[in-house]
Amino acid sequence: MATVIKINEQNNELALSDIDITMDEQEKGWIAYCAGLKVIGYSNESKQDALEDLKHALEGFFKIHLAEKTLKKALLEFGWTSKIVEETNGSKENSSKPQLFNIFVYS
Repeated sequence: MATVIKINEQNNELALSDIDITMDEQEKGWIAYCAGLKVIGYSNESKQDALEDLKHALEGFFKIHLAEKTLKKALLEFGWTSKIVEETNGSKENSSKPQLFNIFVYS
């Protein structure tokens, strides 16, 4: 299954789906690894704590890259593919102008 990141080009909001995470039990704890983003979480307590640590690391990853405007560059360097799509709101009452999204896929 591919991991997908959808970035709204107008307001820099993003949505993630199907994040691929590998869990590895070590002698002294757990490692949670997101290969597509090169981000690791760790806990010497439990698998759940390692996932929570990974969640915080991912939040930091996105916060920094969005603030520095380097997310797209980083994703491309990590082997993600990208395409730009234009979407409009399907509602007749709220017909706004189309929005641009950059779709990144990692598989």
